[in-house]
Amino acid sequence: MSALRRRLASILLAVGFAGAGAVAAPDRIHTVAAGESAASVAKRYYGEASVGELLLRFNGKTGKVLHPGDKLTIPYCAVYQARPGDTWSALAKRRLGRAGAAWVLAELNGSAAADPLRAGARVVFPVVLRHALARGETLASLAERYYGDPKKATTLQAFSRLGDAKRLPVGTPLEIPIVAFVRREPEPVQEVPVAPPPAADNRRFEDALAAAGRAFAEGEYDRARELLESMRERVAGEGGVADRREWGRLMAFAYVALDRDAEACAAYRESAGPEGLDPDLVSPRIRAVLSRCGPLDNAGPAPQIPPHAGTQG
Repeated sequence: MSALRRRLASILLAVGFAGAGAVAAPDRIHTVAAGESAASVAKRYYGEASVGELLLRFNGKTGKVLHPGDKLTIPYCAVYQARPGDTWSALAKRRLGRAGAAWVLAELNGSAAADPLRAGARVVFPVVLRHALARGETLASLAERYYGDPKKATTLQAFSRLGDAKRLPVGTPLEIPIVAFVRREPEPVQEVPVAPPPAADNRRFEDALAAAGRAFAEGEYDRARELLESMRERVAGEGGVADRREWGRLMAFAYVALDRDAEACAAYRESAGPEGLDPDLVSPRIRAVLSRCGPLDNAGPAPQIPPHAGTQG
């Protein structure tokens, strides 16, 4: 048996035992759109592309090509959750109109009529396709076509209540039970975890750095340098990213103003961080010194420098 036929057989015969006690949705009419195939339509409604061939046969289409505007009836099997006291024969009588179809119903659901039907079991009731036997057809060939297994001819014989199946005249009415038309369950909604907002940067030294910045802006370069050098280790060990960037920037400016260019580059490269250095906001003197410092130790452009920095040095 080919892989496709084995897959088709498993769809028709294997039914799991988990599920809710739902009933069939009403049949609906689908209008074929451009680019659609029987497989894509089956995938949409049943979740199984391989049911497309059965869907075509249910709609009396012998070919595999669909055209835009074609109408397809989309049948749905009823699905039931067994209750305490249910039996295969009772369900067959209730749903199929005859208790004698119990073993076929059980077989289509991957069980046997002799096996007890436990409460909670999922039972799929077949959609019945009515077919008139054509010239050259046999029950075995139909079982191969619809179930992927010619040995299921006995299933067709029993369900259609045929006596002698060896010599069937052309036109013999048959009933073909199909349990593949189970409505596709809605896709579960995947909850996308919401990332927590980024933690606010710890600005423990914001006030001290602001004081050093004011000293620099007022031309007190030595005072700015002393303040910044006194907090070097604490900023490096306890400060946030913004603290370290601001310290490196102000330290570099103070050293440039005091003509200590090598130390300016060291401070700038060590702590400035990946924020842009806008040359339009920096005095030519500061820009000339820092442009010779080379790339920062941490990748990315250097920090932007506030306008007041360009008024000194």
